[in-house]
Amino acid sequence: DDFCYYVWKLILKNMIPTSRNDFNSVFIQNYLELLNVLIPASSNSKSNHDSGDDDDEERKFLCKSIKFDSQTLRRNVNKVWNFVIQWPHNDLTQRALLVLLLEKVMPHLEKPTLLTDYLMDSLDIGGSIALLSLQGIFILIHKYNMSYPNIYEKLYAMFEPEIFHMKFK
Repeated sequence: DDFCYYVWKLILKNMIPTSRNDFNSVFIQNYLELLNVLIPASSNSKSNHDSGDDDDEERKFLCKSIKFDSQTLRRNVNKVWNFVIQWPHNDLTQRALLVLLLEKVMPHLEKPTLLTDYLMDSLDIGGSIALLSLQGIFILIHKYNMSYPNIYEKLYAMFEPEIFHMKFK
């Protein structure tokens, strides 16, 4: 846990290319895989404990002198994620991005409702990307009371027979 924390704090922000020419699908896929490995379990892990303190005694640290700061980790995840979501994505990397967002990143985001436009744009793409974005939209509606104009029209427009044969249904 301390290794992942310090990689987020010191390295991942510096690995982001400054030039748009440095982006390619292989780099984006590799970066998303790295994020997938380094994002810790959901921040809801503290809910199993009665105290409001971090569960430091259950974390596995390489260095005993480390103090795990979940707020710093959260800020770093938000900074990196704000860059990653703006990169040019093809279908494969956008699908990987949405899976990572829904499974690991969303609990760490400070303002997940800012993803609304991105998820709605992804919904317009169709196919498995639309299904993944629909899951994110459902989370925003259910947990964050988000509303968006014409959401149900877009939802009903998705219902076609081939949608039930997709992997992410």
